This record gives sequence, structure tokens and C-alpha cells, in this order.
Amino acid sequence: MAAAALKSWRSGAWAVALLLLLLLFALHFLSGAVLKSEELSRWFIPLLVFIVIGLVTLSIVVAVNLVRLLRDYRRNEAGARFMARMVVMFVLLGIAPVGIVYYYSLQFLMQGIDSWFNVQIDSAMADALELNQATLNMNKRLLLRYTEQMLENIDDSSQTALTLTLSDLRTRSGATEVALATPQGEILASSHVNPEVLVPSTPDPLILQQVVSGKNYVQFMTYGESGELYIRALVADLSRGLVFQAIFPTSERISELSENVQSAYAAYRQRAYLRESIKFSFILALSLVLLVSVFAAAWAAFYTSRRMVAPIQAIAEGTRAIADGELDGQIPVPRYHDELGFLVASFNAMTRRLAQARDVAEQSKRALEFQREYLEAVLHHLSTGVVALDAKGNLRTANRAAEQILGADVTRYEGQPFANLARDYPELEALVGMVSNAIDAGEQDWRRELVLNRAEGRQFLICGYTRLQVVKSSEIGCVVVFDDVTTLVKAQRDAAW
Repeated sequence: MAAAALKSWRSGAWAVALLLLLLLFALHFLSGAVLKSEELSRWFIPLLVFIVIGLVTLSIVVAVNLVRLLRDYRRNEAGARFMARMVVMFVLLGIAPVGIVYYYSLQFLMQGIDSWFNVQIDSAMADALELNQATLNMNKRLLLRYTEQMLENIDDSSQTALTLTLSDLRTRSGATEVALATPQGEILASSHVNPEVLVPSTPDPLILQQVVSGKNYVQFMTYGESGELYIRALVADLSRGLVFQAIFPTSERISELSENVQSAYAAYRQRAYLRESIKFSFILALSLVLLVSVFAAAWAAFYTSRRMVAPIQAIAEGTRAIADGELDGQIPVPRYHDELGFLVASFNAMTRRLAQARDVAEQSKRALEFQREYLEAVLHHLSTGVVALDAKGNLRTANRAAEQILGADVTRYEGQPFANLARDYPELEALVGMVSNAIDAGEQDWRRELVLNRAEGRQFLICGYTRLQVVKSSEIGCVVVFDDVTTLVKAQRDAAW
């Protein structure tokens, strides 16, 4: 038992050592996630959760050992005072150097991180973004005015003339697509830079409703399979009942510059926003290192001191194991021969005698199990059908002869009411009813002849019923036995004829 205890402690030590190693790796990656702010949201939270779980696990291990130490200390058990001194010493040795490093590192972080960021470009970035937006808005207003002028140049004429006019306007304006429609959205004519495109891009009904109500529309949109940025402009001439749409391409350079300005400003704002978060993350990482060091020192104190007092506590652990029924373990006998060694040897001898007594009990149990299996084998080879029911009429067991005589899979109904047999085998209704009535009436025993009507003819059975009660128990059941005498009855009738 002492060997098992020591082995358990060693396996537990390996588990805690592995946990500490994983925590060190997690702290290392956590600092890397803090330094690389673009990956902070991806890795910081999972690593933090893992470290917190590891610290909670370590705290539980230390708390359990502390509770055990306090209990042993109050009971004045051997090794308790020594363990207390070791725990205090290791914790102090762990806190002192780590605490000094923690304090100065914290001061460095509070004063140094602000120098990483140049916040003077904040206003310049905002002005650049505003200038970019103003330029785009001016471009949109110019194109909207150009679209209004194109609508004024369209005369009411035939379908062919409208198509030629729209094609000319599209070519001169540099638009990718122009279309003329009614206020209801019906396309009158259109022209596209690609002649193969016959159906123009239709605006959203809400946009069309806005234009019809008197508010012209101009806005950026993604157009085509490539998803490039275009400008859609819609104007209306309600006096003539016309709605004109023009789609203009944007300059690739303008789109690129606009996207770069917005991306740079968003990245700068993100870094400025994460400044306080990075401070907090570094402080949190240092605090986690401090906690890991303290808990590791405390656990090392418990583990080392417990190994030193293990020989004294082995007998107590072995006694508790015997009380729990564990009789196979043996306490390692100390190499030196003294009173403690004699006590350990005597304890091992007592454990072996208890194990022998347990083995004798198990052999008796196996003998009883053999007798039960033997009885089942006898019933299995009887030619007479045997069915056993409990007090509620549920089928407990049936031998193979019962299935052969009744022509039914009786064992399939074990644990179910015997009446279910008649539900699936109606020809057995007479037998099931007779047995059920006997159970309900509380009959003790009888022997009767029963006739079952089957498709191939009548079957004659000699049935016996006996009510049973287990000795020294209130459990009541019954046994039904029956033989198939159909052949005998037919022979008697043939002889009589």
C-alpha cells in the first residue's frame, strides 16, 4: 500500500510538473500575443483561459495539501511540523526574488509603453481621411450633375432613336452603362459598354421610389463579377415620366488611395486603442508569472516534505486502505532493522492473512455460482417444459423444452408480463389465462389437462402449477410445468377405434 501511495504521488508529481511546463509555454506565447497586437484578439483570450484554469488547478492542489497539513498539524501527527516549516521556507524563497522582479518590471511597463506610440499624427490621419471623403463626395456630385445634363439631352423619339442617343451619351460621358426607364421601373432603352450585356442593372425599388419622390440618388456600388467599385447615379424627369440611370467606373488609383487611407487610419486607431489593453495585458502576464511561481514553490514544498515523511505515514495509509477493502498492497520494509521495520513486517503479515480470508470467501461465492449454473443446465436439458414467474406475473426464466412445446420464443419475454405471450401467440391464450387466473386467485398448486387449438390441429398438454416462496424472504412466485401428450392421446384414440 505504501508503494502504491508513493507511486500515486510520483504520478501526481509528473502531472503537476507537466502542468507547470505547459503554463510556462502558455505564458511565453501570451507575451508574444501581447507584443503582436494584431493577433491579440485571436490568441490572448484562449491562452488566458488556459492559464487561469491551470492556476485554479494548482490552487486546488495546494489547498488540498494545505488542509491536510493543517489537519495533521492539529493532530500532532509525525512529520506535520517539519512539513509546515518546509512550506513556509519554499514560499518565502519563491516570493522574494519574483516579487522584486515584478515590482521593477511593473514600473518599467507603466512608464515605457507610452513611448511606443506617437499620438501626434492622430489629427493628421483624421484630416487625411476627411480630405479623402470630401474628394469622393465632390466626384459623386459632379457625376450626378453630369447625369442630369444627359437626361436633359434625351428627346422623346422612337425606340431605335433612344437606343442610339443613349449609346452616344454613354460613349461621350465614359459611363459603363446607361438606361432609361419609366417611374414604375420598366426599361425603355439601355446601352452598355459590352454589347453582349442586353439587360441593364436595375436599382433597388427603394432607391427608385426615392428618385420618383424628387430626391436624386448617387452612391458607390460594387458592379460586375470582379466586384469593382462603381458610382450609380439616378435622376428623374417627372414631367416626361422618365427615370435615367448612369453607372460610372471609378479611377483605380483613386480607389486604391482611398482604401489605403482608410486602412492606415483604421490600423492607427486600433493600435492607439489597444495601448491601454497592452499595458493591462503585460501587467496581467507578470501577475500570472508571480502566481505560478508562488504556487509552484508551495506545491514543491508539500511534495518534498511528504516524500521525506512517507515511511512514517505509510502504515497509516495502509490502515485506511484496509478499511476501504484494499488488501493486495504491501508496505515496503525499510532497509534498516528496527522497531519500525518490525511493525511494517507485522502489518504486511496481517494484510496477507486478511487477503487469504477474502480469497476463501470468493471461492465460496464461486462455488455457489457453479451450483446455480448447474441447475440451469439441468433445466435446459429437461424434456418437460418449465416456466418460472415472479409474484407480479412477469416471466423470469424458461427452458428450451418450453419453447419447443409451445412453439414460441418464450425467453424473449423474460422480464415482461406473461400475458404478453398471448398477445403475440393467440393460440396460447388458454395457457396464459389459466396461469394468470391461478396467480390472481392465490392458488397453491394443481395439475390439469389443457387443449390448445393450433392451425395444424389440437395440442394436448398436461400442466402443473406450484406456488413458491423463497425461504426467509417475502418474494413469492410460481412454477408452471407441462408435457405435450398429443401423440399419446392420438394413440389412445386410434386404439379405441
